[in-house]
Amino acid sequence: MNKEVFDPTYLNLDYIFYQILLFFRAIFGGGETAANFFLWFKNFFSLLAVIFIAVILYCLIRIYEINHEQAQKRKALLAGPDTPPVPVDTKKYTGRWSIVEEHSNSDRDAEWRLAILEADAMLEEATSEKGFVGDTLGERLKNVSEQQFPAKQLAWDAHLVRNNIAHQGSLYELTRAETRQTIDRFKRVLETLDVL
Repeated sequence: MNKEVFDPTYLNLDYIFYQILLFFRAIFGGGETAANFFLWFKNFFSLLAVIFIAVILYCLIRIYEINHEQAQKRKALLAGPDTPPVPVDTKKYTGRWSIVEEHSNSDRDAEWRLAILEADAMLEEATSEKGFVGDTLGERLKNVSEQQFPAKQLAWDAHLVRNNIAHQGSLYELTRAETRQTIDRFKRVLETLDVL
């Protein structure tokens, strides 16, 4: 009975490993050359392992640093306007607000739109001066909580009307009642910020 070497019923591991050893001896000439190769091979992979460990350690340190930075940013966002109040020159706001009131009391809807756009610009400037976090008014309102800024919803409602005017232009139908309501919302928000 002559069985094949790789027959599932007969597998001689000693024979396979011996053939592998003969193969490497044939390539490297056996003896010291093979030993030197395996030594070089071992040193190469040891060095590679050290490099991989260093890269992994570097990545872990960077992940820790990034998480720490993110935690600091979250703290800053949550702190928001609860930091000490920033003094603001209210004179410039009261002067501008009187112009907003004039436009809102007009009989022309173009002036109503102008009043809302100017009131929104004032709110954007006031939130920036007060230290709210974000590049735009929308970002600042998203980054502040209701506890930190109780008039947040009023500001959102007023800002939404401004966005409708800015994006739809004359297609957005603005009524006198909506104008008055929006201007009142802006006024209450600006009073909450102590700029009016």
